[in-house]
Amino acid sequence: MRHGLLLAAATALAGCGAEDASPPVPTAAAEQACVAAVERAAGTRGGEVASTRVTGTDVQVIVRLPGRTPWACLANPAGAVAEVMDTASNEKDGA
Repeated sequence: MRHGLLLAAATALAGCGAEDASPPVPTAAAEQACVAAVERAAGTRGGEVASTRVTGTDVQVIVRLPGRTPWACLANPAGAVAEVMDTASNEKDGA
């Protein structure tokens, strides 16, 4: 019985940290496209990527602008931007 519990524990631990074997989604094109789209929408320059998160097949990019609230952008890995949003307006709208 004890041997069976040890085997079960070892098997469970072997799976710890095992991630999906699929290759990582490239984000550079989405990041560049999002910074450009946010700068265009905000009418300013100097945008920087604050964070990037892959959600399914899309890339969510948070862009920081000098002296402004962050903007959110959704694009595909190839850099086609689907949505750009000022997070300050989003908060005011309650969305």
